[in-house]
Amino acid sequence: MIKRFLPLYLVVLIVLSLAFIYGCGSNATGGGGGGGGGGTILYTLTRSVTTEVPTTEVVGTIEVTPEASEYPSGTTVEITATALSSAYMFSSWEVDVTGETTPQDIIMNSSKNVVARFKIKPVGVSYALNIIISPEPGAGTVDQSGTSPYSAGDTVTLTADANTGYVFHKWKVNGVDQSTSTTTTVLMNGTKEVIAKFKHLYDLHVAVSPEGTGTIEPWGGTFTEGTVKILTAEANSGKQFVKWSGDISGTTNPYSLTMDGNKNVTAEFTYSISGTVHGGDTSKAAWFGAFLVNPLTTSGTPEPVTSEVIASGSTLNYILPGLIHGKYYYIFGIRDNMNAGFEHGPVTGDAVGAYPSVEGTLTSVEAGSTDINFNLTYTYGGGGGGTNGTISGHVSGGAGSKDVCLVAFTNSSFSGDPATYETFTAPGLGLDYTLHVPNGTYYVGGWRDSGGGISGPPSAGDIWGSYVSTSDVEPITVNGDNVTGKNFVFEYTIPGGGGGAGHSISGTVSGGDTSKNAWVAAFTENPLSPTSDASPVTSEVVSGATPSYTLVGLSSGTKYYIFGYRDQDSSGTQSPSTGDAAGAYPTFEAPASVEADSSGINFAFTHILTTAEVASHGGGGGYYSINGHVSGGNTDRNIGIAAFANSNFTGMVTSEIFVAPVDELDYTLHGLPPGTYYVGGFRDNDISGFDSGPTSGDLWGNYLNSSTVTPITIVDDNLYDKDFVFDYTIP
Repeated sequence: MIKRFLPLYLVVLIVLSLAFIYGCGSNATGGGGGGGGGGTILYTLTRSVTTEVPTTEVVGTIEVTPEASEYPSGTTVEITATALSSAYMFSSWEVDVTGETTPQDIIMNSSKNVVARFKIKPVGVSYALNIIISPEPGAGTVDQSGTSPYSAGDTVTLTADANTGYVFHKWKVNGVDQSTSTTTTVLMNGTKEVIAKFKHLYDLHVAVSPEGTGTIEPWGGTFTEGTVKILTAEANSGKQFVKWSGDISGTTNPYSLTMDGNKNVTAEFTYSISGTVHGGDTSKAAWFGAFLVNPLTTSGTPEPVTSEVIASGSTLNYILPGLIHGKYYYIFGIRDNMNAGFEHGPVTGDAVGAYPSVEGTLTSVEAGSTDINFNLTYTYGGGGGGTNGTISGHVSGGAGSKDVCLVAFTNSSFSGDPATYETFTAPGLGLDYTLHVPNGTYYVGGWRDSGGGISGPPSAGDIWGSYVSTSDVEPITVNGDNVTGKNFVFEYTIPGGGGGAGHSISGTVSGGDTSKNAWVAAFTENPLSPTSDASPVTSEVVSGATPSYTLVGLSSGTKYYIFGYRDQDSSGTQSPSTGDAAGAYPTFEAPASVEADSSGINFAFTHILTTAEVASHGGGGGYYSINGHVSGGNTDRNIGIAAFANSNFTGMVTSEIFVAPVDELDYTLHGLPPGTYYVGGFRDNDISGFDSGPTSGDLWGNYLNSSTVTPITIVDDNLYDKDFVFDYTIP
């Protein structure tokens, strides 16, 4: 069994299809129902009359509405028993329908047999009729023909009339739902209790604030109690929907409103400035702000009136809300090329821009303006005004769980301060980098952290690499262009903590789908042992039919197990998946350790991983996932979802973050051992990030819903359909 050597992300998508085919398209009927052409299910209704005392006289009949020889599944049919002889009256229903009420509705979910029993009308017997008005006596009135008590067999006509503020709903006779018509009849074949059920009528009043900034659909009205209305706020051009107020709150739009009372709802809008922006590293986040003063010429650090962060994209459509009508604002933007965040403004290497152009004179624009478009063309700190470029490439080597720092220096000794840098948190086995620099000549390198951190220079035990290699450092010249393909490997262990200059194990691999990448790693423990909980010491991603690998940064005198796999399903080389082709030296079935500095350690990918082997990945087996669907909230806000150890949603076990724009999505929380969990998450409405959990203004939701916290227990399988909605705004 394969044990944990990397975090496992396994998404299982199960599609269930149910097809019902009956009678090969024939129009079969009968006791079991039939299948009409195109898969329609048809059922028959059999009816008959009987009496308490045998007689040859035809004493009654059963009328059905609608009348048909066969009924599609789910059809509602009204059955009415009527006495044909004045000496008899209806007594009760038998077989597939019971009770003493006529008429009565039945649902054709199978073929039905109904029997109407009649009895001789007793002479001198009378029955009471009790009428109840629901939900309160003042909801309406009921007129009745005649006066209670009634002689056995009498038919009483009832007419309901709703009072102001109510509407008639339905009749219920002796506990059985009957007609929804305001007029009905009741056969007095026993004592009867009739409930006339009315519902409230509630008024919906809507407004927008400030007036003229938007619309609401529907624009108010009067609705029956329990009606669900979908309210949609639409901002006018240059405006932005902010929130609901009045009898509802929050930012969910559209909003599902249940009419359980009179409602006053206001949609609040603000003036905004919007536009489209291009430029910078399209894989990085961008920040946009509106300022009352020119941020490029004002001394100090002016604060924006409002701002927005967009996760990534080549075309960025920004909207800056919360602006005051009649005021003018300067619009400025930053692309986070350097992964430094936006807390302290742009840093050297970030791409910046302003309206209409950062190189010219900034122009302020009035709140409510649209199409305020510009480009992020200036590399901050480079002073080039667009004559700068990038250096990009791919790096590999070392353990994927270790952090990485990549740097560009102006000297080949990598001394002093770097011209720019980029950091990665546990990025995996191989990663693509992009360094944004002013024009000039640079030397590029970096390291995998061994535990001392990447906020300063590399330290003893870190694994270093540089372009082209640690023994052959070549310069890279940027002159207003993007220089690509500058790939290198982390291969040198810095002395003092990692075995001197480092040692290696090399060989070739073969087998599997040769068009797919392969991952090879060195372990100090056998990763295939049932008791192993090993992580790789170092690893490398290679490609080709029989690629050569070199695992660097190993310690002299230490033995290592060599393991790898082909990424057969193209899911990435972060962890193996079901169907990947795995191998170990000398064979998958009998791994053997080899000493550092060994060469010719060749093996083949001969074993296809099973679902059970992949599922047991991680410290003794039994690691599973929770899957579901979430929706609700502003689609332009990021989402975080997590599994917690308790119903207070503290003690997070695992989490997943989704970058906007996203409307609704399927999530999978991986790496969960058997146990009980509570799943929840939030829309980051206030753009404060996820480090501190949800904050004021964020939109929260949890399984099953925010008012019902429901535990999810994993026994021995992945769990699905744990769906919920973001429906609660953090106060």
